[in-house]
Amino acid sequence: MFPEYTREELAAGLDYVAAEVLRQAAVAEPPVDALQVARTLGIAVAWDGRQAGRARYVRLTGRRSG
Repeated sequence: MFPEYTREELAAGLDYVAAEVLRQAAVAEPPVDALQVARTLGIAVAWDGRQAGRARYVRLTGRRSG
């Protein structure tokens, strides 16, 4: 079971992770281009035209690099 966190603790944790991702992607100020962040961090982005306006995280198994 997950321990209970306050809303403030959860927000602080999310802020920390977001700041760390942006630091690793060398993003210092807005605006943030999420696709460029993904490219910089080597995250593959797959488009699905059937889901316009929606996003989800999918782990692609057996994917070849490139």
